[in-house]
Amino acid sequence: MLEVRAEKLRREVLAFAGAGAGVTQLHERAIELVGETVRTDLTCWAMLDPETLAISSMTSGRSRIPQQYEPLLAESEYRGDDPGTFAELARSGRTVVRASDLPVDAVAHSLRHGAVWAPLGLRGEVRIVFSVVGVCWGGAGIVP
Repeated sequence: MLEVRAEKLRREVLAFAGAGAGVTQLHERAIELVGETVRTDLTCWAMLDPETLAISSMTSGRSRIPQQYEPLLAESEYRGDDPGTFAELARSGRTVVRASDLPVDAVAHSLRHGAVWAPLGLRGEVRIVFSVVGVCWGGAGIVP
């Protein structure tokens, strides 16, 4: 059943992209479609530079984290020791990781989990990267 819903979402996102939507509009629509299928508290979609795996743009869903946490999320993505960053995920060849899949000790010392999600009362997280022919171009973070 999950595969059927995922395939339907994929087709809808591709159809929207094929209609000439810009990156932000495409991300907003993808967030909306995923939100209709999977309950989330927070969602963001990112474009990644394929060569450096640095985030080049980010679109958040309607629910946003308080602004003071945004620098902490950026720091956790780039300081090099947080588990499950988009770059780490892309380099590993995995396409998805859940916080519950990560080593407990790594999550306990994670800036993203300890200084952002925990104070907001959020425990879970799913991170996904998108690739075409082995080249990573984007990612999504979903906090259920």
